[in-house]
Amino acid sequence: MLGIASLFLNKETLSKSELDNTKLKTINNLIYYKTVGKNLSNIFWFFPLIKEVLDNQQCEYELSLSYHSENKKWKDDFSYLNMTNTKIPFTYKLFYNNDVKVFTPTLKVTIHYPEILITNKLNHKLKIYDLFVSFYIDQSGMIKNYIEGQRSSFTPLQLEKGYVHSHLPSSGFNKNTFCLGTGTDILTAKMMFQNAVANKSSVVDFFQLFLMNLNNFVAYESLEGGPYIRISQLTENQKLKIDFKNVELLYALSEMLQARMNIFINYLFDNNAIYNYNDRPLINYSIFSTIVNELVTMYDSQLVNQYSNYFIIYQDGELVQNKTVITQSSLDKIKNKFVVFKKKKIPLTLKESVDLSKIEWKLNDNVVKALYEIATCNEIIVYNLKRKYNDYIFKITKEYFAEEVETL
Repeated sequence: MLGIASLFLNKETLSKSELDNTKLKTINNLIYYKTVGKNLSNIFWFFPLIKEVLDNQQCEYELSLSYHSENKKWKDDFSYLNMTNTKIPFTYKLFYNNDVKVFTPTLKVTIHYPEILITNKLNHKLKIYDLFVSFYIDQSGMIKNYIEGQRSSFTPLQLEKGYVHSHLPSSGFNKNTFCLGTGTDILTAKMMFQNAVANKSSVVDFFQLFLMNLNNFVAYESLEGGPYIRISQLTENQKLKIDFKNVELLYALSEMLQARMNIFINYLFDNNAIYNYNDRPLINYSIFSTIVNELVTMYDSQLVNQYSNYFIIYQDGELVQNKTVITQSSLDKIKNKFVVFKKKKIPLTLKESVDLSKIEWKLNDNVVKALYEIATCNEIIVYNLKRKYNDYIFKITKEYFAEEVETL
């Protein structure tokens, strides 16, 4: 049996960098020696429950033993040494310059998300691929705050912008820690799971709750939380300028709205996009933009070919115009880079930006804004909106009084 002395190093023999770099293998060997052949259920009593939940989620995952390290100040007495004279649970320590580095076992959970559609409150959308998320649970049930993320697949534009995830640093291809914010749902779910483990009650339910919040977290960009990089940097083209001296497109779009008046107005009312202000109808701009783009693609697709410079190409919410080719420089960036999952090295890859079967065309936002101004001043459109609005008010008023009469 290895003695406790073998875990301590003479402070005059090694520098800190030598300790960190040359003795890491020794530490790992000692950990392996103590854990080889051990069932994770012997270390983490809740391990079978965690595995059961993950199996039921039908996700690709990996469970493994890891170690959390923490530096503590050395004490002169031997009480600190006696803590290591235990079986499982166990602690490894390294002595250096009056410090003790404590290694405690954690259950590492890694989940593979093959495809995620990230959204935010502005309805921006972006699809990412092959995100690997890792979190660590200690023996008390505490999920450590450093939830990590790493990607193995990128589009050329994501690679160029350094986008891994909105809440991950754009610092390359290594594993990084998510910013979880403060007082967020995922932090609350994390604490509730720890309490469940401590009480040995409803562990399955609260781990399911944590996973649900984790899934929601990785699929949402919180603008309030201050993302490292916003998905708008990949979904908005700020450089494209519109020359409004040529008003042919705007005229054609106005004609289209009038020709499809019933569809246009019904869509706005069905989505609660009409407001009355001083007896003048106002239109929700975001919904207006959506219906205009849908009408163009459904009924007037020839406008895309005729005025292609005024449109932007998207796929999965991501701007792909001028990004249709994977360059050699992009390939060089990911050369010899990989993600380790289930003890296998997964090489980093680039996905083609454009799949002709999936692309969508959207009007440049400057065009939509100009059309919005025209539509809200167009007397024909305004007249039809007011008539529809008055009919709507009359209908709900009539229904209201009918209900009042019935109650009498």
